Amino acid sequence: MSSLSQKTKQWIVAGVGLGAVTGVAIFLWRQSKRRRLLRVETDLEVVDSWDEADLAKMKIAEDQASRELDYEHQAVVLENMALFYTRRGKHEDAALALKTLLNVQEKVYQTSVCKERAATLFKLGLSYGHSGQPLLAVAAFERLVELETRLGVVFHQAYQPLAAIYIEMGQYAKAQELYETALAEGAGELGYAARKYLDGLAVCLLEQGVELDRARDLFEQARDMAAELPAELGGPVEYAMALIHLARFHSKTEDMATAATLLDDAVKTLKGATGRSHPDLPGTLSDLARIKLALGDYDGAEAALVECKETLELGGLANVDDIARTQMSIDNVRREKANAVRAPLI
Repeated sequence: MSSLSQKTKQWIVAGVGLGAVTGVAIFLWRQSKRRRLLRVETDLEVVDSWDEADLAKMKIAEDQASRELDYEHQAVVLENMALFYTRRGKHEDAALALKTLLNVQEKVYQTSVCKERAATLFKLGLSYGHSGQPLLAVAAFERLVELETRLGVVFHQAYQPLAAIYIEMGQYAKAQELYETALAEGAGELGYAARKYLDGLAVCLLEQGVELDRARDLFEQARDMAAELPAELGGPVEYAMALIHLARFHSKTEDMATAATLLDDAVKTLKGATGRSHPDLPGTLSDLARIKLALGDYDGAEAALVECKETLELGGLANVDDIARTQMSIDNVRREKANAVRAPLI
């Protein structure tokens, strides 16, 4: 073992600079002919127990390692910092740590082409995406695809998040190409994950208004796969999401009755799995109300909106604007119902 690795190991044992990180990260070294490999395993429960004081210690340790050109130790600290930020939803800070980590890893492994940098690029893309920086996320994921290609990877882990970002940006043709490629390259290997690619491809077709029969079939395949997903893997929630997406297809193709039935089932499934805590429940109830109103079911629309408002109220002040808008919708439905009752028969 090199003196550099020995020093890093001593820092871990002594807890110098890392404070609460001591005993959290487990460092395993092995010598290869080409480069020394370093793997970091972190206990998430311990990371979640860290506070700002621990973060300050990590920053000091990272700065010290950088000044001493101890790149192995610097990489370890940066990875822990990125995890700390990510677990707390500070995605911009996580992205900064991961961006620095990419450069440090190139020095650690003495090459820009390694699986460790690929893993970091994936995390960087996610951090950019979560922090509302889609163009930077796209750039990171595209770099990842290029790097994995050089590593000989056939199926790229970036396909799904990259395609999802393209959908958010309205670039459905680009997203469709990625989903088509992913399903072709990952045939027989995706398992339950295939449902997300099927669903994403269906969304692309629907939004472009092309191959609608195929889009419906893809949505239904995704729904059927979600129905078989074990509960421990989020089966009920995934099934509800698949129902919502299929309902959207029927809504856009003006089959409102089928859409209403699917959304009714989705609401029941979500409530059965998560009570009223799932973040998509209010929006689903709102969509259900809109469709029931289109069907002339004023009572059903009002009931869905009332439940939507009650669900939002569970979130308190954070939802105050949505609560007010929902109450306005309830009032509008009641007025429309009253007008419909008073309207003379022709």
